Amino acid sequence: MRYIQIIIISFYLLTFAKFGQTEETGIVFHREVNGKYGWNENGNEEKDGKYVGEIESGKPNGQGIYTSPNGKKYEGEWKNGKINGQGTYTYSNGNKYVGEWKNEKRHGQGAYTYSNGNKYIGKWKRGKKHGHGTYTYSSGSKYEGEWKNGKMDGPGIFSWQNGIKRVGDFRKGKLWNITEYGKKENILKKWVNGVKVVDKKREKVLYLRKENGKW
Repeated sequence: MRYIQIIIISFYLLTFAKFGQTEETGIVFHREVNGKYGWNENGNEEKDGKYVGEIESGKPNGQGIYTSPNGKKYEGEWKNGKINGQGTYTYSNGNKYVGEWKNEKRHGQGAYTYSNGNKYIGKWKRGKKHGHGTYTYSSGSKYEGEWKNGKMDGPGIFSWQNGIKRVGDFRKGKLWNITEYGKKENILKKWVNGVKVVDKKREKVLYLRKENGKW
């Protein structure tokens, strides 16, 4: 009986604590004060970053929108004054990222679209492409495979619109153990441990024929 009473009391305490928390929405600015950047209730929209949304202890916490004078914009989740969770960040140069964040860095699954039309969809780690992902160029060529620290690294396929493709292992963004195939799946080139060992495009076949009784 006493055990049941303890459970009931604990439940009421947790419920009271939960509903006792007040959800606050408002505006705060990210600005420099006494040589340190932080969140402040007062600010200048022409100079300081501005946040509108859910706030806790004077910091962004929950859903909100951040805009800066230079054109940057983030809309999504925050935690303890930092970008954390799911959100969309539009950069001043026109690039755009939609996906997961951790401690203000792209982390998890996300899509990054460049202003020139290139696009990456896949995994991120601490702000860099890391894991499985697909990078598509505006020209139509595409790489699908593994990434490490922002570079093609591991098994992958790089293909062009004309049907040519490179299949194999990449290392630190370079061709490592790769085979290049033509449109008809014929081998055109090969790289082993980063060294090109076959280049069919450069090979020439010489034919002997008899002219005027001589070879």
